[in-house]
Amino acid sequence: MITGDASKPPILIVHGSNGCAPIALETYSGLESHFQVFAVDVLAQPNKSTETRLSIKNEDYGKWLHEVIAILKLKNVTLAGFSLGGLVILKALEFKDENVKEVFLTAPAYLVNGNPLKALLKVFIPMKRYIKSQKIKYVERFLNELFTERDEFAIQFLSKVFLHFKMDFTPVPVIKTQAAKPIKTPITIIAAKNDLMFPSEKMIKRAKKIFPSLKNTTLLLEQSKHVQSRSDNKKIVEIIKK
Repeated sequence: MITGDASKPPILIVHGSNGCAPIALETYSGLESHFQVFAVDVLAQPNKSTETRLSIKNEDYGKWLHEVIAILKLKNVTLAGFSLGGLVILKALEFKDENVKEVFLTAPAYLVNGNPLKALLKVFIPMKRYIKSQKIKYVERFLNELFTERDEFAIQFLSKVFLHFKMDFTPVPVIKTQAAKPIKTPITIIAAKNDLMFPSEKMIKRAKKIFPSLKNTTLLLEQSKHVQSRSDNKKIVEIIKK
């Protein structure tokens, strides 16, 4: 999906797990005033992409994103992604640190992981209970742990996704230090203080250690869980525009 003036610089935005391009456009609403915005459906997510599921353990997603950039004929493109989108973008930088001007990663996967027992109890068990019982309270319980504010659309959307979409429960890997060190593209990380999946303090500490190109604009959203509020999304958009 493409929006904005073609005479303006390109930015490619990448959604998170169980998402799609329209959700990314809503999340990053406002960028179209400064960029031509390209929103891509990540492969094998509940969207209009092909069902070909790539491995998050190798460089496939990085190759794929560079293929997308090449097909769209984007030059010196800015990349912005949330959660899984952050993993896809980091995989792209890891594979080939070329033709990318700058990246903005919000609560990205692939840097650190949270406590697996907490994730099991607060996220995966309620999800499984919903799949078995189809009681909406379990979806609400799951989302309350991950979403900063209640999202009625997410409740409706994910209640269908959990029943009809085969999710990939492969443990999320983390980027190796030797793979991160050569990256020259400027990186800004926006971390969420109350992120159950990818803890903020641990993330910022590791990012400072392994990324020589990390910018000083790295931000901590003090009131945010893994999925940001509308007001925090506006802050993120302003950071990217500046």
